Amino acid sequence: MPSRRKFSSPTSSARAYRLNFLIDAGDAHQKEMEVSIRAGELVGRLYDALAKEYRDMSDPHSQKSLNILCVRLVFALYAEDAGTLRQARHVP
Repeated sequence: MPSRRKFSSPTSSARAYRLNFLIDAGDAHQKEMEVSIRAGELVGRLYDALAKEYRDMSDPHSQKSLNILCVRLVFALYAEDAGTLRQARHVP
């Protein structure tokens, strides 16, 4: 059985934080879950509000259309939040 070697370098402890994603982040994970649940609730409210504007929500086509609309809105909001929809500003 090979012996274990301990790796050390002058900069390894300074960069150790980069590996934090490998361990349980505890509070950060809990916060992400809370944000995700809240976002799901908001999308549900959006869905319900938009469903009132459809003539016949028992129609599978209407349901599919509303589902697609909600997914597109969520992705558009995410893209805007991530900054991918910003226009490039050219400074002379």
